[in-house]
Amino acid sequence: MSRRLVPWLEGALRVFRQDVIQLVVGFNGILLVFVLPTLLLGLVGQLSVQAPPFEVSVLGTPDRAYREVYDEFVALLRDISTVEVDTRPEQTLDPLGELRAGEIDLLINLEAETPREWVMYTAEDSRRNLESVKQLAAGLERALRVIEAPDSEWGAEFGALGTFTPRQMFAYYPRALDRTTDIVAGTLVLIICFLPFVLAAPAFIREREAHTLEVLLAAPGIDGRAVLVGKWLFVVVVTMAELLLLMVLIQSLYGIQIKPGFLSMVGMFLPAVLATTLLGLAVSILARTQAQAGMASALYLLAIPLLTGFLLPLDASSVLIRGLSLLFPLTAVVPVFKSWAVGADPGGAYGPALGLLLAQCVVYGVVAFGALRYAIRRI
Repeated sequence: MSRRLVPWLEGALRVFRQDVIQLVVGFNGILLVFVLPTLLLGLVGQLSVQAPPFEVSVLGTPDRAYREVYDEFVALLRDISTVEVDTRPEQTLDPLGELRAGEIDLLINLEAETPREWVMYTAEDSRRNLESVKQLAAGLERALRVIEAPDSEWGAEFGALGTFTPRQMFAYYPRALDRTTDIVAGTLVLIICFLPFVLAAPAFIREREAHTLEVLLAAPGIDGRAVLVGKWLFVVVVTMAELLLLMVLIQSLYGIQIKPGFLSMVGMFLPAVLATTLLGLAVSILARTQAQAGMASALYLLAIPLLTGFLLPLDASSVLIRGLSLLFPLTAVVPVFKSWAVGADPGGAYGPALGLLLAQCVVYGVVAFGALRYAIRRI
Protein backbone atom coordinates (compact mmCIF):
# COMPACT_ATOMS: atom_id res chain seq x y z
CA MET A 1 0.00 0.00 0.00
CA SER A 2 2.77 2.44 0.91
CA ARG A 3 4.53 1.76 -2.39
CA ARG A 4 1.40 2.87 -4.28
CA LEU A 5 1.16 6.12 -2.30
CA VAL A 6 4.69 7.30 -3.00
CA PRO A 7 4.25 7.93 -6.76
CA TRP A 8 0.88 9.55 -6.08
CA LEU A 9 2.39 11.89 -3.49
CA GLU A 10 5.31 12.73 -5.75
CA GLY A 11 2.89 13.65 -8.52
CA ALA A 12 0.87 15.84 -6.17
CA LEU A 13 4.03 17.65 -5.06
CA ARG A 14 5.02 18.28 -8.67
CA VAL A 15 1.60 19.80 -9.39
CA PHE A 16 1.86 21.88 -6.21
CA ARG A 17 5.33 23.13 -7.20
CA GLN A 18 4.14 24.08 -10.67
CA ASP A 19 1.22 26.09 -9.26
CA VAL A 20 3.54 27.90 -6.85
CA ILE A 21 5.84 28.84 -9.73
CA GLN A 22 2.89 30.16 -11.75
CA LEU A 23 1.79 32.21 -8.74
CA VAL A 24 5.09 33.97 -8.17
CA VAL A 25 6.26 34.34 -11.78
CA GLY A 26 6.62 37.97 -12.82
CA PHE A 27 5.80 39.19 -9.28
CA ASN A 28 2.16 39.79 -10.32
CA GLY A 29 0.88 36.87 -8.28
CA ILE A 30 2.71 37.94 -5.11
CA LEU A 31 1.43 41.49 -5.56
CA LEU A 32 -2.20 40.42 -5.92
CA VAL A 33 -2.26 37.65 -3.32
CA PHE A 34 -0.02 38.99 -0.56
CA VAL A 35 0.92 42.66 -0.99
CA LEU A 36 -2.38 44.33 -1.97
CA PRO A 37 -4.60 42.51 0.60
CA THR A 38 -2.11 43.43 3.32
CA LEU A 39 -2.13 47.09 2.28
CA LEU A 40 -5.93 47.12 2.11
CA LEU A 41 -6.24 45.70 5.61
CA GLY A 42 -3.76 48.31 6.86
CA LEU A 43 -5.86 51.09 5.33
CA VAL A 44 -9.01 50.00 7.16
CA GLY A 45 -7.66 51.60 10.33
CA GLN A 46 -7.64 54.97 8.52
CA LEU A 47 -11.43 54.88 8.05
CA SER A 48 -13.67 57.06 10.20
CA VAL A 49 -10.86 58.43 12.37
CA GLN A 50 -12.55 61.76 13.13
CA ALA A 51 -16.09 63.09 13.33
CA PRO A 52 -16.66 66.05 11.00
CA PRO A 53 -18.26 69.06 12.71
CA PHE A 54 -21.77 70.29 11.99
CA GLU A 55 -21.91 73.66 10.26
CA VAL A 56 -24.73 75.65 11.88
CA SER A 57 -25.79 79.20 10.98
CA VAL A 58 -28.11 81.33 13.13
CA LEU A 59 -29.58 84.17 11.09
CA GLY A 60 -31.61 87.07 12.44
CA THR A 61 -31.90 89.31 15.47
CA PRO A 62 -34.22 88.23 18.31
CA ASP A 63 -36.88 90.38 19.91
CA ARG A 64 -35.59 92.30 22.93
CA ALA A 65 -37.64 90.14 25.29
CA TYR A 66 -35.87 87.00 24.06
CA ARG A 67 -32.36 88.40 23.78
CA GLU A 68 -31.21 86.51 26.85
CA VAL A 69 -32.68 83.26 25.51
CA TYR A 70 -30.88 83.83 22.20
CA ASP A 71 -27.53 84.52 23.88
CA GLU A 72 -27.79 81.43 26.05
CA PHE A 73 -28.86 79.31 23.07
CA VAL A 74 -25.90 80.48 20.95
CA ALA A 75 -23.54 79.90 23.87
CA LEU A 76 -24.90 76.35 24.15
CA LEU A 77 -24.22 75.80 20.46
CA ARG A 78 -20.67 77.06 20.80
CA ASP A 79 -20.09 74.71 23.75
CA ILE A 80 -20.89 71.65 21.63
CA SER A 81 -17.55 70.32 20.41
CA THR A 82 -18.97 68.87 17.19
CA VAL A 83 -20.67 72.11 16.10
CA GLU A 84 -19.22 75.15 14.36
CA VAL A 85 -21.51 78.18 14.68
CA ASP A 86 -21.89 81.25 12.52
CA THR A 87 -24.29 84.07 13.47
CA ARG A 88 -25.55 86.97 11.37
CA PRO A 89 -28.04 89.70 12.30
CA GLU A 90 -29.98 89.49 9.02
CA GLN A 91 -32.63 86.87 8.32
CA THR A 92 -32.67 85.18 4.95
CA LEU A 93 -35.55 84.96 2.51
CA ASP A 94 -33.88 82.08 0.68
CA PRO A 95 -32.85 79.41 3.20
CA LEU A 96 -32.14 76.83 0.48
CA GLY A 97 -29.80 79.22 -1.31
CA GLU A 98 -27.99 79.98 1.95
CA LEU A 99 -27.64 76.28 2.72
CA ARG A 100 -26.16 75.51 -0.68
CA ALA A 101 -23.92 78.57 -0.90
CA GLY A 102 -22.38 78.11 2.52
CA GLU A 103 -22.43 74.28 2.59
CA ILE A 104 -24.33 74.56 5.88
CA ASP A 105 -25.77 71.52 7.62
CA LEU A 106 -28.42 73.35 9.64
CA LEU A 107 -29.72 76.89 9.26
CA ILE A 108 -31.72 78.46 12.11
CA ASN A 109 -33.75 81.41 10.82
CA LEU A 110 -35.32 83.71 13.43
CA GLU A 111 -38.55 84.23 11.50
CA ALA A 112 -40.76 85.19 14.45
CA GLU A 113 -40.52 86.77 17.86
CA THR A 114 -40.67 83.66 20.04
CA PRO A 115 -38.13 80.83 20.07
CA ARG A 116 -40.97 78.37 19.45
CA GLU A 117 -41.26 79.81 15.95
CA TRP A 118 -37.58 79.93 15.02
CA VAL A 119 -37.37 77.64 12.00
CA MET A 120 -34.51 75.21 11.34
CA TYR A 121 -33.73 74.30 7.72
CA THR A 122 -31.56 71.60 6.21
CA ALA A 123 -30.85 70.62 2.63
CA GLU A 124 -29.03 67.37 3.42
CA ASP A 125 -29.71 64.74 0.75
CA SER A 126 -27.66 61.94 2.33
CA ARG A 127 -29.52 59.60 4.70
CA ARG A 128 -26.58 59.38 7.10
CA ASN A 129 -26.17 63.16 7.29
CA LEU A 130 -29.89 63.91 7.47
CA GLU A 131 -30.39 61.51 10.37
CA SER A 132 -27.54 63.19 12.27
CA VAL A 133 -28.89 66.68 11.57
CA LYS A 134 -32.37 65.56 12.62
CA GLN A 135 -31.03 64.36 15.96
CA LEU A 136 -29.14 67.62 16.44
CA ALA A 137 -32.23 69.69 15.61
CA ALA A 138 -34.34 67.65 18.04
CA GLY A 139 -31.84 68.30 20.82
CA LEU A 140 -31.65 72.02 20.03
CA GLU A 141 -35.41 72.32 19.97
CA ARG A 142 -35.67 70.75 23.41
CA ALA A 143 -32.82 72.94 24.66
CA LEU A 144 -34.72 76.03 23.52
CA ARG A 145 -37.72 74.96 25.58
CA VAL A 146 -35.58 74.49 28.67
CA ILE A 147 -33.79 77.83 28.22
CA GLU A 148 -37.08 79.62 27.61
CA ALA A 149 -38.84 78.07 30.63
CA PRO A 150 -36.27 76.36 32.89
CA ASP A 151 -38.83 75.50 35.59
CA SER A 152 -41.26 73.77 33.23
CA GLU A 153 -41.69 70.06 32.67
CA TRP A 154 -39.18 70.22 29.81
CA GLY A 155 -36.33 70.58 32.27
CA ALA A 156 -36.85 67.10 33.69
CA GLU A 157 -36.62 65.59 30.21
CA PHE A 158 -33.64 67.55 28.96
CA GLY A 159 -31.40 64.49 29.09
CA ALA A 160 -33.38 62.81 26.30
CA LEU A 161 -31.92 65.00 23.54
CA GLY A 162 -32.57 63.77 20.05
CA THR A 163 -35.16 61.14 21.01
CA PHE A 164 -38.14 62.84 19.37
CA THR A 165 -38.94 64.29 15.96
CA PRO A 166 -38.18 68.01 15.77
CA ARG A 167 -41.22 70.14 14.95
CA GLN A 168 -39.32 73.28 14.02
CA MET A 169 -37.06 71.69 11.42
CA PHE A 170 -37.88 71.76 7.72
CA ALA A 171 -36.02 69.27 5.50
CA TYR A 172 -35.99 70.12 1.80
CA TYR A 173 -35.33 66.51 0.82
CA PRO A 174 -37.11 64.27 3.35
CA ARG A 175 -36.95 61.25 1.05
CA ALA A 176 -33.26 61.02 1.90
CA LEU A 177 -34.36 59.29 5.13
CA ASP A 178 -35.91 56.45 3.10
CA ARG A 179 -33.56 53.51 3.62
CA THR A 180 -34.85 51.71 0.52
CA THR A 181 -34.04 54.64 -1.76
CA ASP A 182 -30.59 55.00 -0.21
CA ILE A 183 -29.73 51.30 -0.53
CA VAL A 184 -31.16 50.87 -4.02
CA ALA A 185 -29.43 53.97 -5.43
CA GLY A 186 -26.12 52.99 -3.85
CA THR A 187 -26.37 49.40 -5.09
CA LEU A 188 -27.09 50.54 -8.65
CA VAL A 189 -23.96 52.70 -8.67
CA LEU A 190 -21.89 49.87 -7.17
CA ILE A 191 -23.03 47.48 -9.92
CA ILE A 192 -22.35 49.93 -12.74
CA CYS A 193 -18.92 50.85 -11.36
CA PHE A 194 -17.91 47.21 -10.83
CA LEU A 195 -19.39 45.41 -13.85
CA PRO A 196 -16.97 46.99 -16.40
CA PHE A 197 -13.98 45.80 -14.38
CA VAL A 198 -15.33 42.24 -14.25
CA LEU A 199 -15.99 42.23 -18.00
CA ALA A 200 -12.64 43.80 -18.92
CA ALA A 201 -10.27 41.99 -16.51
CA PRO A 202 -10.19 38.63 -18.36
CA ALA A 203 -10.41 40.10 -21.89
CA PHE A 204 -6.75 39.90 -22.94
CA ILE A 205 -6.00 36.81 -20.86
CA ARG A 206 -8.54 34.84 -22.89
CA GLU A 207 -6.87 35.95 -26.10
CA ARG A 208 -3.42 34.95 -24.86
CA GLU A 209 -4.55 31.57 -23.56
CA ALA A 210 -6.32 30.79 -26.85
CA HIS A 211 -3.32 32.18 -28.83
CA THR A 212 -5.64 34.44 -30.82
CA LEU A 213 -4.04 37.76 -29.88
CA GLU A 214 -1.19 37.19 -32.33
CA VAL A 215 -3.73 36.31 -35.05
CA LEU A 216 -5.68 39.51 -34.40
CA LEU A 217 -2.57 41.67 -34.50
CA ALA A 218 -1.50 40.07 -37.79
CA ALA A 219 -4.86 40.72 -39.48
CA PRO A 220 -5.07 43.63 -41.98
CA GLY A 221 -6.17 46.91 -40.42
CA ILE A 222 -5.93 45.65 -36.85
CA ASP A 223 -3.22 46.84 -34.49
CA GLY A 224 -2.93 47.07 -30.73
CA ARG A 225 -4.98 50.26 -30.62
CA ALA A 226 -7.83 48.65 -32.56
CA VAL A 227 -7.89 45.63 -30.25
CA LEU A 228 -7.95 47.80 -27.15
CA VAL A 229 -10.67 50.11 -28.46
CA GLY A 230 -12.77 47.17 -29.65
CA LYS A 231 -12.72 45.46 -26.27
CA TRP A 232 -13.30 48.79 -24.54
CA LEU A 233 -16.33 49.47 -26.77
CA PHE A 234 -17.84 46.05 -26.01
CA VAL A 235 -17.66 46.58 -22.25
CA VAL A 236 -19.03 50.13 -22.44
CA VAL A 237 -22.03 49.17 -24.60
CA VAL A 238 -22.93 46.20 -22.39
CA THR A 239 -22.63 48.24 -19.17
CA MET A 240 -24.64 51.21 -20.45
CA ALA A 241 -27.39 48.82 -21.60
CA GLU A 242 -27.34 47.33 -18.09
CA LEU A 243 -27.64 50.84 -16.63
CA LEU A 244 -30.79 51.59 -18.65
CA LEU A 245 -32.27 48.24 -17.62
CA LEU A 246 -31.59 48.92 -13.94
CA MET A 247 -33.06 52.43 -14.18
CA VAL A 248 -36.30 50.98 -15.55
CA LEU A 249 -36.28 48.38 -12.78
CA ILE A 250 -35.84 50.82 -9.89
CA GLN A 251 -38.62 53.00 -11.26
CA SER A 252 -40.99 50.04 -11.55
CA LEU A 253 -40.20 48.40 -8.22
CA TYR A 254 -39.11 51.20 -5.90
CA GLY A 255 -40.73 54.36 -7.24
CA ILE A 256 -37.45 56.18 -7.95
CA GLN A 257 -38.84 58.17 -10.84
CA ILE A 258 -36.97 59.24 -13.94
CA LYS A 259 -36.87 62.99 -13.39
CA PRO A 260 -35.23 66.09 -14.90
CA GLY A 261 -31.49 65.66 -14.98
CA PHE A 262 -31.61 62.04 -16.17
CA LEU A 263 -29.45 62.78 -19.22
CA SER A 264 -26.94 64.48 -16.92
CA MET A 265 -26.80 61.30 -14.84
CA VAL A 266 -26.19 59.21 -17.97
CA GLY A 267 -23.51 61.71 -18.98
CA MET A 268 -21.84 61.18 -15.60
CA PHE A 269 -22.09 57.38 -15.67
CA LEU A 270 -20.49 57.20 -19.12
CA PRO A 271 -17.01 58.49 -18.13
CA ALA A 272 -17.23 56.38 -14.94
CA VAL A 273 -17.77 53.29 -17.09
CA LEU A 274 -14.99 54.37 -19.46
CA ALA A 275 -12.51 54.81 -16.61
CA THR A 276 -13.40 51.51 -14.95
CA THR A 277 -13.16 49.67 -18.28
CA LEU A 278 -9.71 51.09 -19.01
CA LEU A 279 -8.54 50.12 -15.53
CA GLY A 280 -9.87 46.58 -16.02
CA LEU A 281 -8.18 46.29 -19.43
CA ALA A 282 -4.88 47.45 -17.94
CA VAL A 283 -5.15 44.72 -15.29
CA SER A 284 -6.03 42.18 -18.00
CA ILE A 285 -2.93 43.09 -20.00
CA LEU A 286 -0.60 42.94 -16.99
CA ALA A 287 -2.06 39.78 -15.41
CA ARG A 288 -0.72 36.43 -16.57
CA THR A 289 -3.49 34.03 -15.56
CA GLN A 290 -7.24 33.95 -15.08
CA ALA A 291 -6.62 33.38 -11.37
CA GLN A 292 -4.72 36.67 -11.11
CA ALA A 293 -7.51 38.51 -12.95
CA GLY A 294 -10.08 36.97 -10.60
CA MET A 295 -8.03 38.00 -7.58
CA ALA A 296 -7.78 41.55 -8.92
CA SER A 297 -11.56 41.68 -9.39
CA ALA A 298 -12.12 40.44 -5.84
CA LEU A 299 -9.75 43.06 -4.42
CA TYR A 300 -11.42 45.79 -6.48
CA LEU A 301 -14.85 44.76 -5.20
CA LEU A 302 -13.52 44.84 -1.64
CA ALA A 303 -11.78 48.19 -2.04
CA ILE A 304 -14.50 50.28 -3.68
CA PRO A 305 -17.02 50.13 -0.80
CA LEU A 306 -14.31 50.75 1.81
CA LEU A 307 -12.27 53.52 0.17
CA THR A 308 -14.92 55.58 -1.65
CA GLY A 309 -17.31 56.70 1.08
CA PHE A 310 -19.86 54.04 0.12
CA LEU A 311 -19.95 52.55 3.63
CA LEU A 312 -18.26 55.22 5.77
CA PRO A 313 -18.17 58.98 5.12
CA LEU A 314 -14.97 60.23 3.54
CA ASP A 315 -14.97 63.45 5.54
CA ALA A 316 -14.50 61.32 8.67
CA SER A 317 -11.54 59.41 7.22
CA SER A 318 -7.84 60.23 7.09
CA VAL A 319 -6.18 62.31 4.39
CA LEU A 320 -4.64 59.11 2.97
CA ILE A 321 -8.07 57.50 2.45
CA ARG A 322 -9.47 60.68 0.89
CA GLY A 323 -6.52 60.74 -1.51
CA LEU A 324 -6.92 57.09 -2.48
CA SER A 325 -10.64 57.59 -3.02
CA LEU A 326 -9.82 59.79 -6.02
CA LEU A 327 -8.64 56.67 -7.86
CA PHE A 328 -12.13 55.13 -7.95
CA PRO A 329 -15.03 56.33 -10.17
CA LEU A 330 -17.50 55.28 -7.47
CA THR A 331 -16.28 58.17 -5.30
CA ALA A 332 -17.57 60.73 -7.78
CA VAL A 333 -20.77 58.98 -8.83
CA VAL A 334 -22.38 57.87 -5.54
CA PRO A 335 -23.09 61.27 -3.89
CA VAL A 336 -24.32 62.84 -7.12
CA PHE A 337 -26.63 59.97 -8.08
CA LYS A 338 -28.04 59.60 -4.55
CA SER A 339 -28.73 63.32 -4.47
CA TRP A 340 -30.58 63.10 -7.78
CA ALA A 341 -32.51 60.01 -6.63
CA VAL A 342 -34.05 61.83 -3.64
CA GLY A 343 -35.06 64.84 -5.74
CA ALA A 344 -32.21 67.21 -4.97
CA ASP A 345 -30.31 69.24 -7.53
CA PRO A 346 -26.70 68.01 -7.54
CA GLY A 347 -25.62 70.89 -9.76
CA GLY A 348 -22.88 72.14 -7.42
CA ALA A 349 -21.33 68.68 -7.10
CA TYR A 350 -21.84 67.62 -10.72
CA GLY A 351 -19.01 69.67 -12.24
CA PRO A 352 -16.23 68.51 -9.85
CA ALA A 353 -17.45 64.91 -10.11
CA LEU A 354 -17.39 65.02 -13.90
CA GLY A 355 -13.94 66.60 -13.87
CA LEU A 356 -12.60 63.84 -11.61
CA LEU A 357 -14.07 61.14 -13.86
CA LEU A 358 -12.56 62.65 -17.00
CA ALA A 359 -9.16 62.86 -15.28
CA GLN A 360 -9.46 59.17 -14.35
CA CYS A 361 -10.26 58.33 -17.99
CA VAL A 362 -7.08 60.07 -19.13
CA VAL A 363 -4.87 58.44 -16.48
CA TYR A 364 -6.22 54.92 -16.93
CA GLY A 365 -6.21 55.32 -20.72
CA VAL A 366 -2.50 56.17 -20.65
CA VAL A 367 -1.81 53.20 -18.36
CA ALA A 368 -3.79 50.79 -20.56
CA PHE A 369 -2.15 51.93 -23.81
CA GLY A 370 1.30 51.83 -22.21
CA ALA A 371 0.73 48.31 -20.88
CA LEU A 372 -0.53 47.12 -24.27
CA ARG A 373 2.48 48.50 -26.13
CA TYR A 374 4.77 46.75 -23.63
CA ALA A 375 2.85 43.48 -24.05
CA ILE A 376 2.99 43.67 -27.87
CA ARG A 377 6.74 44.19 -27.84
CA ARG A 378 7.10 40.98 -25.82
CA ILE A 379 5.07 38.90 -28.30
